[in-house]
Amino acid sequence: MHATNRPRFTVADAYVWATMWHERSGAQIGHLKNLLAYVERIEARLSVKKALNDEAELDARHHSRLAA
Repeated sequence: MHATNRPRFTVADAYVWATMWHERSGAQIGHLKNLLAYVERIEARLSVKKALNDEAELDARHHSRLAA
């Protein structure tokens, strides 16, 4: 635990979250409540939101260049 009484976020958390390809693969994980809660906690992190936003902007620029 951190001094903030929150669980420590490690590189393992980032890696596990990044490998959550269930949405693309069609795997059903709705019955895995603890895993879903874990994913929600990771997605609620400001750093994750920023990274996803940055990635979306880069992707949009890439696609617009390909279309030009």
